[in-house]
Amino acid sequence: MTDLEHAKRFLFGVVCCIGIFLTLDLRAQCLSPAGDITGDGSATVVDVQCAILSALYDLGGQQGAPPGCIFGGDISRPDLNCDLEVTVVDVQVAISAVLGSKLDVSIDANANNCVDTCEASCAGKPNGAVCDDLDPCTVADSCTNQNCTGQPKNCNDGNLCTTDTCGAGGVCSNKGTQTAANGASYYYLCPNANWSTAQTNCVGLGGHLVTINNAQENDFIDVQTGNGSKGSYWIGYNDLQTEGTFVWASGQPNSFTDFCSGEPNNFNGNQDCVRTNWLCFNGSYRWDDAECAATIPFVCEVTCNDGNACTTDVANADGTCSATPISCSDNNQCTADSCNPASGCVFTPIVCDDANSCTTNGCNPNSGCTFTPVPTEQCTTIFGIEICTPLPPILCDDNNACTVETLCAKSGACQGGSPTNCNDNNGCTLDGCVPSTGCTHSNLAADCCSAKSTTGCGNSACQDCVCGMDGFCCSTSWDTICASEANNQCASVCACGSLGCNDNNACTSGDLCGGGSCVGAPIVCDDGLACTVNGCEPASGCTTITLSADCCVSKSVPGCGNLTCQTCVCSADGFCCSTAWDGLCAGRAQNQCASSCLCAADICDDANGCTANDECQAGNCQGTPVGCDDQNPCTADQCVFACDDGVLSGPSCYMLVHSQIVNFNTAEAECQAWGGHLVTIESAAENSFIANQVNAGCPAPAKTALIGLNDVITEGKYVWTNGDPLTFSSWATGEPNNSGDEDAAHIYTTGFWNDIGVGNTFNCFVCEKAAEASCQHPPAPPGTACPDDGNLCTNNVCDGTGSCKADPVNCDDNNKCTVDSCNPAGGCDGYVNGSSCYRIESPEPGINWTTAENECIAWGGHLVSINSAAENTFLHALADIECPAPFMHSFIGLNDLTTEGVYQWIAGDAVTYLNWNAGEPNNSGNEDVGEMLLASGKWNDLPAAFLRNCLICEKPLSNTTGCVNTATDCDGDCCSLNGSTGCNDTECTECVCKFDPFCCASGWDGLCAACANGTGGVAACQNAGGCDKDCPQCDVCGNGFCGPSENCVQCPGDCGACTGGCCQTKSGIGCDDADCQSCVCALDSFCCNVAWDGACASCASGSSAACDACTLNNCGQCDTCGNGVCLPNQDCCDCAADCPGTCIFGTICL
Repeated sequence: MTDLEHAKRFLFGVVCCIGIFLTLDLRAQCLSPAGDITGDGSATVVDVQCAILSALYDLGGQQGAPPGCIFGGDISRPDLNCDLEVTVVDVQVAISAVLGSKLDVSIDANANNCVDTCEASCAGKPNGAVCDDLDPCTVADSCTNQNCTGQPKNCNDGNLCTTDTCGAGGVCSNKGTQTAANGASYYYLCPNANWSTAQTNCVGLGGHLVTINNAQENDFIDVQTGNGSKGSYWIGYNDLQTEGTFVWASGQPNSFTDFCSGEPNNFNGNQDCVRTNWLCFNGSYRWDDAECAATIPFVCEVTCNDGNACTTDVANADGTCSATPISCSDNNQCTADSCNPASGCVFTPIVCDDANSCTTNGCNPNSGCTFTPVPTEQCTTIFGIEICTPLPPILCDDNNACTVETLCAKSGACQGGSPTNCNDNNGCTLDGCVPSTGCTHSNLAADCCSAKSTTGCGNSACQDCVCGMDGFCCSTSWDTICASEANNQCASVCACGSLGCNDNNACTSGDLCGGGSCVGAPIVCDDGLACTVNGCEPASGCTTITLSADCCVSKSVPGCGNLTCQTCVCSADGFCCSTAWDGLCAGRAQNQCASSCLCAADICDDANGCTANDECQAGNCQGTPVGCDDQNPCTADQCVFACDDGVLSGPSCYMLVHSQIVNFNTAEAECQAWGGHLVTIESAAENSFIANQVNAGCPAPAKTALIGLNDVITEGKYVWTNGDPLTFSSWATGEPNNSGDEDAAHIYTTGFWNDIGVGNTFNCFVCEKAAEASCQHPPAPPGTACPDDGNLCTNNVCDGTGSCKADPVNCDDNNKCTVDSCNPAGGCDGYVNGSSCYRIESPEPGINWTTAENECIAWGGHLVSINSAAENTFLHALADIECPAPFMHSFIGLNDLTTEGVYQWIAGDAVTYLNWNAGEPNNSGNEDVGEMLLASGKWNDLPAAFLRNCLICEKPLSNTTGCVNTATDCDGDCCSLNGSTGCNDTECTECVCKFDPFCCASGWDGLCAACANGTGGVAACQNAGGCDKDCPQCDVCGNGFCGPSENCVQCPGDCGACTGGCCQTKSGIGCDDADCQSCVCALDSFCCNVAWDGACASCASGSSAACDACTLNNCGQCDTCGNGVCLPNQDCCDCAADCPGTCIFGTICL
């Protein structure tokens, strides 16, 4: 018993005694909360202590000031039982309040934790104060002149037939005066009321106004109502619903009436209710109809009915009902007697069946079931001798599921039979038979025959046998002892020696019985390659589908890289493998042959940041180079790799770690935290690179490093930690040997590998991740061709700074007797691009392809042949300008009119470039010719008869250079008046006549000579500074003017010293290094005569083999990395800033 329980029990004893100390002279009152003597709003141990101090203070005669713990110093506050003194009883009441215990009901009848005497006291209370007069049959108790009084409790139930009283505990009693009679009915005699009120009161009692069903009941009611001496009484008979049709208020049928003669008469037309004990004219007291509003006594009837047809209901004299069970015995041994509460007695025939087909079942009402053997022979008596002949055998059931073909015997027993065949032809079950249930097939299970951490096993019979001897096996774990018991003591049911089986499934191995079935472990068919789909066929084993994206798009050649897909498509459409894999073939691959072609699964990742749209092609993951094209032909666009936190080689970034001792798993975690994995080695070159890194970075003496190869998941099947399969290996001799469970690998400086345990520790490992890829756009070398501006009088070349310049075409034919000029169009009556002239026509209305070709022939060409992406882009831009909307597609010369699927240009050009739209050509509706779609520049095939409003023609240029050399009279000195047209120097003649056409048309006069000398001439010549540079014979070194035949090299006195670095392009001639200048100008006089352009700077810097001698011997200042030119003795590995390409393994440029 706890201290709290002790305290509660002690307090209960004390509280029970509180009544002994109660007096009638009360002055205290209840505290809120109960027991709060200190007034702090709660009852705690402090209040108990205060009660004790108060009791001691009162016991000592209240000498001095009250204890300070009493709220307000009021000594009546700790008098918790209101007996005008503070004693141990008050202490106990305080303890009860602190513990939350209830006071005894004898002193706290309303259970509010306040002693009733405190509530009853009105001492010191004003009139109207709430109190308790301790009478449960009063309410609203209040103080009046120091006395507590209350109002009587209202127990009126509103029923005229009951007497309402308040009893013990304040419980209301509402009883009427009833008489039990007529079996199950009570009758109440009630005071005056109208008929409707009377019926309402009767319903309130649970009944109705009385229903009289016979003369005996009528006589009984007469007696109860005084036989007329007490006046008339309402009964339940009325015709309120239908005049003249009387019914009982209880709803019972009419079976008896006792009206006076001449009644009912509905006097005054409103007599609808019936009364009894009415004085008839003949002096008798009988029934009469009367006005329902009359107020007279009435008789209520309440019937006892428990709603159970299996009991007899009786009304008792004390006003209670009782129900007695009825008897349902029919004295028939062939029925089962019972009672249904809803309907009454039930007599159900019993079933006499001994489940023996060798007996005839029957029943005797006196004795019960009979079972007579069926006859098995027919007997007759001849001369006193009984002769019996067997009857045909009768099959029967001996209730033994382990026998068949049993027969009836003479005794009525079922005998004989053959054993039941229980073989289920399942090698993974142990067959048996139980007589009560039949065949059994215990599931053999391999897990019963070896130890495991879980309980039980898959063969229930084996489990029962083992666990019957050793409960540990089914309660804790199936350990080695359990497995031994299965193999020995329980061998007959566990059958551990018969567990091997064959599930006839080539996709499993290690087949064993388990749960009654032959189950094998799935074999692993995954080759780890991203571009293969591996599966397994139960009949044949592993399957592989080689993914190839070329199966899913149209192309001009037959077949595709996925042989499974190719077989499916070509078996339905031989054209796809004989002629071309067109749009129909691609469509079949994506639909009818989808399960073989797997077009949606050909996306892969080649782990190369410089490729995009990676897809499988014939089992290999290939991507297209990322779009680094900045649309500037004068930049060498390229994608390059970078590695900020490791060593770059090819598309990978490598990090060699040698600062800690780790095992395989920790090393892989470190590499993953870096963003990669332990290194994956896929080639001999990469293996050599890694070995060199290990040799250079791993500490002696071991000089070996962990790599990502392992067979942790499947013993003997090595994969890389990044998931890639093993495609290259460099195992040392005799390795891998798995000596001591070796599932990881490391590499030596020799490049050979060895397998080691995953727990072995190393102080060196190599991580690998994909290098960061980015596009770079260094300037293309000077002189690199750039897009033709369509002007035959310019050569478009890159200037070495990333810009395209238009250098004038040199039309000088070195014939001083011709005037050289240039025609930008070269005789083309259309658009010039390269060596071709193009014309775009937009006829209205549209024309077909053949008519379009004839239009081009009439112009002198054919429908266009497009041989490059650049040409396609040029024509697409022209069509966008020339072809009117909405007919924006243009005929081109491509067609397969000769051989279906074999496309050729109508002009006879070789097909070297195609730009089909997605899914084209698809030959939908005999489509044999091509068009360019203006929206995209892509091509589409369409029928030759279709009309188009745009066509593109092409023909070769008649003049591909643009130069025009016009003969002229060139006699005479250029430097003086000579009387002829022109002069004897072609360049001089051309320059002067350009400014002053008179000189070549009429005569070379003084103005012409002044223009040639640079000393005057017509205004145009003066504004341009003269033609002295083109007329060198008119100038000599030393005249103070740098003429056209002079330069800073030949005549520094007139032209000044050559300036500017030899390694850069500049507008002046020569450079600031005489030795380098002499070497370059000896190879290219233009550099010292016209300008030190990009070609001169390139020669000095070594961009051409012809200038190697200058670069290496005379122009040493240009032989530096970072000058923007890749020198002959440089490559991307030692000068990545100048030389294009990607350096792999430190020595090889790609």
